[in-house]
Amino acid sequence: MSLLFPLHPHNTELLLSQRYVKQVKLRAPSNQVPSLPPCTHHLEPTNYVSIIRGFQPIHESITIDPSLDIPVHLRPPLTQTERTEQCRNNLNLKACNATIVGDIHLSETSTKSSDFTPKLDLSIRAGRGDVFLSIPRNYYGPLRINSKGIVSISPSLAGASLRTTKETSCGMLFMIREYFVGRTESVRKEPSLSWLVEEEEEEEGSLEVKQMPVEVQCSDTRDDEITIEAKGGRVYLQYDDETL
Repeated sequence: MSLLFPLHPHNTELLLSQRYVKQVKLRAPSNQVPSLPPCTHHLEPTNYVSIIRGFQPIHESITIDPSLDIPVHLRPPLTQTERTEQCRNNLNLKACNATIVGDIHLSETSTKSSDFTPKLDLSIRAGRGDVFLSIPRNYYGPLRINSKGIVSISPSLAGASLRTTKETSCGMLFMIREYFVGRTESVRKEPSLSWLVEEEEEEEGSLEVKQMPVEVQCSDTRDDEITIEAKGGRVYLQYDDETL
């Protein structure tokens, strides 16, 4: 299973967590979609990775196994959005005024149970930038978009398993679109894995970190879930095996 996140500057951050979802604002002055890293499914799985760069882009392909128990003394320092070890993210990708392109793969876990497949809980917020999201074909659950820009969905995703469940317009401000992705005959009974995307905003010399924690409950009946808020940009959705 993999998710691809081409995230544009300004001040972008992508975090993967088993505990909760925080949200990110992204700004994208460029209309160009950054190229993705080469496919590297052969990479050894890891956990609790932190890559933080100032004014330098991040292009990474990483395989995460959330069941890997990395000794505490070998883990990177907690970031300001991670209060305790219990809230530690499986992955932190952060760049200041630079692009983040992440090809994140979830590996088969090292647990004894072969049925363990983490569910995804992803929340993305974009201030004035575009959002490009590629989801795995076995994604199963709701997809919500709050946007006043154009929403483009690939024919493969729109025609195969995406169903509109609700649309609400708030005048010229924004439109809320709710979809369900996945074939109804699919049954999911796995623990959950949640994602966090966050942006730092710098205003008049001060640094402000905005976040919105959402508690995630592990349940046998819980589906995947994606929420996207794009205030001024466009939203592009497709499967991860399609070409951007």
